[in-house]
Amino acid sequence: MKIEELVNSHYDMLNENDIHIWEYILSHRKECENLTIEELASRCYVSRTTVMRFAQRIGLKGYAELKSYLRMDNRLDAQEQSGFEMFYNRYASFMKTLKEQDMTNALELISKANRLYVYGTGIVQSSAASEMKRVFLEEKKLFNVIQTRHELSVFEKNIYQGDLVVIISVSGENHRALDFARKLKAKNVSLLSITSTKSNSLSRLADEAFYVDAPRMLNTVGGPHDGLAGFFLLIDFLMVKYIEYHGRKNEV
Repeated sequence: MKIEELVNSHYDMLNENDIHIWEYILSHRKECENLTIEELASRCYVSRTTVMRFAQRIGLKGYAELKSYLRMDNRLDAQEQSGFEMFYNRYASFMKTLKEQDMTNALELISKANRLYVYGTGIVQSSAASEMKRVFLEEKKLFNVIQTRHELSVFEKNIYQGDLVVIISVSGENHRALDFARKLKAKNVSLLSITSTKSNSLSRLADEAFYVDAPRMLNTVGGPHDGLAGFFLLIDFLMVKYIEYHGRKNEV
């Protein structure tokens, strides 16, 4: 079992410090396989004991076993996550999943919402949010794009039950997005999440959760390349299925 699978299977047991450690490891996978427990704790601004507890919470005996898993995963990534064929196959498989996925609940939420909002937590996610606004305008459904931290606080006060908010995040652990989502749920606002990881905090808050495949390709001349086209593929498929959904409703 890969370390990501261990984390996902024990995700409900993790606290904020655990998630912070995991996010650091994800962003520094190769580097972390050579760090001592004290070095990792220092970089995550937590104690040595906190790192040890994280390893134990995901089902490992301790930090040494965590590093062993990380080394094995990094070697597998070096073998598997390279080349055009890997990207092509992952995207082809993802599109097959989208074709077969039942999106009816999400389509009904979009159709019945009084007002629609979409928020992306980063540059690519914000671009995906703008794309969602663009394509749904074809069906006369206006998604208000929330772009800045200031707009989050302004919109938060003016979004009510009966509205729908879509949050697009790679990890589903962005603190600002989670705070926004929790405040919306306290007001019984419908929430749809789009993330690239399963069993994350945002997806558990959402009424409907979508996951995109984001393949990673190792790069010998720089950092790894993450394929984020899945966000745009999902939005396009959602739009096409929305058109078909309304076509069926009009035939009734």
